[in-house]
Amino acid sequence: MNKIKLNKQSRRLFELMHKVHENDLSETDQSELNRILKESEELRLIFLSMRDQHISLDERLRNRLISDHALGFQETEKNESEPEKKNQKIFFKFLIILCLLSTGFLIGTFNKKETPHSDESYELNTLLDPFEHHIATISSSINTYNNRLKEGQDLKAGWLTVNKGKIILQMSSGMEISIQAPTKLKLINSSSIQLDFGKIHLKSAFGRKGFSVDTKYGKLNDQGAEFGIHIDSSIAASNCFTGELAFIQDDFIQIIHAGQNYSLKDRQFIDKEMYETADKVRAQVKKATAEKLASWRQYLHKLKYDPSTAFLYQFSPNSASPQELIQEVHRSELEPAHGKIIGASWEQGRFPGTHSLKFDSPNDRVKFFLNEKFDAMTYHMWVKFDKLNENNNHLGIFLSEKWHPHQITLQYVSIAKGSFFKVHSKDNFGHSSTFLKPEQILGKWLLISFTFDLVNEQVHLYLNGKNIDKTLNISSTPLQAPYIGWCDLMNWVPLNSQDIRNTPGQVDFLSIHRRAFSAKEILEFYEKSRTP
Repeated sequence: MNKIKLNKQSRRLFELMHKVHENDLSETDQSELNRILKESEELRLIFLSMRDQHISLDERLRNRLISDHALGFQETEKNESEPEKKNQKIFFKFLIILCLLSTGFLIGTFNKKETPHSDESYELNTLLDPFEHHIATISSSINTYNNRLKEGQDLKAGWLTVNKGKIILQMSSGMEISIQAPTKLKLINSSSIQLDFGKIHLKSAFGRKGFSVDTKYGKLNDQGAEFGIHIDSSIAASNCFTGELAFIQDDFIQIIHAGQNYSLKDRQFIDKEMYETADKVRAQVKKATAEKLASWRQYLHKLKYDPSTAFLYQFSPNSASPQELIQEVHRSELEPAHGKIIGASWEQGRFPGTHSLKFDSPNDRVKFFLNEKFDAMTYHMWVKFDKLNENNNHLGIFLSEKWHPHQITLQYVSIAKGSFFKVHSKDNFGHSSTFLKPEQILGKWLLISFTFDLVNEQVHLYLNGKNIDKTLNISSTPLQAPYIGWCDLMNWVPLNSQDIRNTPGQVDFLSIHRRAFSAKEILEFYEKSRTP
């Protein structure tokens, strides 16, 4: 079969579509996209069809008309008759269906076989791979002890295992699935999953029919029901709470009505059992979150009055001085060390009702003057990284402005061999973590901690309470106490350099202590401060 080649303009459209999907479209990119869509009717139809493939035909048509208006296209006939308008709508719908079918055919055909390609001539399957859509989102989670199963995480097709706790999946088709550990299932598409084992409760938010669940005993097809499925070593059953669903195994079909519990293994009705509904899980999440936040605030109150706590920032807006980040430890005759907010904006923090600072532009930062030397120290920071720095892939997390000897910086550094966290005291010591891929740290809340102990000449790095040490290089003999003076949070521009190391993301907590926490204390701090 002949391979389909894409010209330069087509390749650029797919690159811009990828940026749209990742919410990474600049003003220049947007102008270029609009130009391409104006110049080529065919590419405009492909763009709209792929962007709108999960919505109804009427919504696609409405988006088409909106796009036409936004791009400056005007109807040539201002006074078209109603039959003509109706025929035009039918034609548009037919054209969009044809584009969708063509796109689906091309994707299916060219993904069957992997073939090499040159830099000048991309094949269609190579370009379409990055545009796989998310088909589900975790809307709530509790006690999963897994950063990949946190609220707000988007999921694509593939296997999903929940070993601890509970989560709620919101499928893009509208189906809501409450999952109770231990459960293993496979997301096939927005209207179909495969359950290997576990206990799930399903309810459609829009009352739609047709969602299916494959099991090794047969398929369950939703006919407008609220239902549960439980499969483990001793049971394989489905309980219908409202409506009805069909159990299908080869030529055998059994309709399960509201109030009935059916054994998929024995093909007979059995006694009903209890399931965790999504509403019940949400209530548990709300209660657990409120209790955890109250406990965390009590712990913070103790830290504020602990003599070993040097600085503590809870990231709460100050109505009296909106551009000031309040430092909450009383420092007697010393400067309070409040931070100056430059550019960053307020967003919700890790807990409902709390706040964080959002850093977007290359100039966003918080500037401090801490003015203290540490014979021993512990640094804690709750942070979420949105993406890598477009300039050099480095992330400047906490950095000394002047970069004088013995001053401290904390960065996420990318080199040819890989990426890692690094804490560095100039002309003093440098300490690196193990390699951590960007996908391991982006888009999720993380607790970054490091400790320094002058007497024992030790430096340690931690991520979410776990040690990630790799290499410690001491460059001064003897080791010197590091100093923190003028410094920037989430940004750094080295002197006489254009090497801007800004960090797109959020921060909602920062503390620095005058002693080195033990590994056990670091883990305890993480457990006390994390969300449920």
